[in-house]
Amino acid sequence: MELSTFLKNTWHAILSQPAILDSLLTVDLQPYVEYIQEAKIRQILLLGCGDSFFVAQAGAYAVPQLCPHYWAFAIEAADYPLYVPQVDAQTLVIGISASGRTVAVQNAMKAFRARTSHLALLTDVELSSSSFYRWLLLTHTQGPYNLPPTKTTTAAMFLLWRLFSQLGSGSALQPQFRLIPSYVEQLLQSRKLDEAFLEAVQDATFFWFLGQEHAAVAALIGATKLHEVGVARSTFCHLEEFAHHGILGVAPQDAVILVGPGGRYHAIFPKAMQTINAAFFSLNLH
Repeated sequence: MELSTFLKNTWHAILSQPAILDSLLTVDLQPYVEYIQEAKIRQILLLGCGDSFFVAQAGAYAVPQLCPHYWAFAIEAADYPLYVPQVDAQTLVIGISASGRTVAVQNAMKAFRARTSHLALLTDVELSSSSFYRWLLLTHTQGPYNLPPTKTTTAAMFLLWRLFSQLGSGSALQPQFRLIPSYVEQLLQSRKLDEAFLEAVQDATFFWFLGQEHAAVAALIGATKLHEVGVARSTFCHLEEFAHHGILGVAPQDAVILVGPGGRYHAIFPKAMQTINAAFFSLNLH
């Protein structure tokens, strides 16, 4: 399988991630934390479309772990009419748009404004007119915002995780966040993971990306991007759903990629894939 096109289109964005994450460690999030606390926010709605929806999902998964006294959910921006009744005066709505001009996000935010005044935008650019929002959370990666969105997506997730961490435990986890850029740098410099992956899946014609909880977002992004750049056909499946149903559809020459911890499935899946001549690869960076 040829991956050179994928690498050519994304490698420049991937390599910039450590520096971007390192720069975001200096962003002062305390004013946003104080705003949320003083406004007595009780639930957080995150919305976006495309890659920004992935960021929203990652943020929603992080809230129960980092600030469990808040309730959060992520929606696709175009689905906003279904969720307007769920928003009240104690809801913080965070729209996510790298360019700040995504029409679906703008329409959703206008609708939610009738229900709450607590509107924020996570974006990459300083808007010329930002009075619509109570505050902007800026990533400052300078795009580009089309393919590949690697660094803007990663930066947005990182800022949300820092915000929710600080909201839940103050600065207790900040030393761990400072380790992330160097950890990413180490992964990028090491080719062992690349080589192991390519060796495992080199003959695959279809890819299944599996994950659960926060790892489900990474698996979904992997499946989407691999398919999006035309390298190979791929799909995402939640780990448990795959174990119950999806596994029955795996064919010879397929590749099953398990992202994140898989518990007992780390022992079950390799044997099951081997019996039907399908590849299995475990990607667990914990």
